[in-house]
Amino acid sequence: MEREKNIAIIFAGGVGQRFGSEIPKQFTKVYGKEIIAHTIEKFNSHPEIDEIYVGCVADWIGYTNDLIVRYGLNK
Repeated sequence: MEREKNIAIIFAGGVGQRFGSEIPKQFTKVYGKEIIAHTIEKFNSHPEIDEIYVGCVADWIGYTNDLIVRYGLNK
């Protein structure tokens, strides 16, 4: 019997207003990499996660897609 798919949904829809930054906090770099990239990597490397969906502000979809390609995140 085939197991059901496990899908991770990451909500990254903040705009950083309370954070006081020009960019949303999920795109701030920590240890040289954007926070959202660190987050996606954790799910991407988990053997029981089959797919990852990221919800973000429309203006940042292109940038998020660029990060996914840059870091080789394939789920």
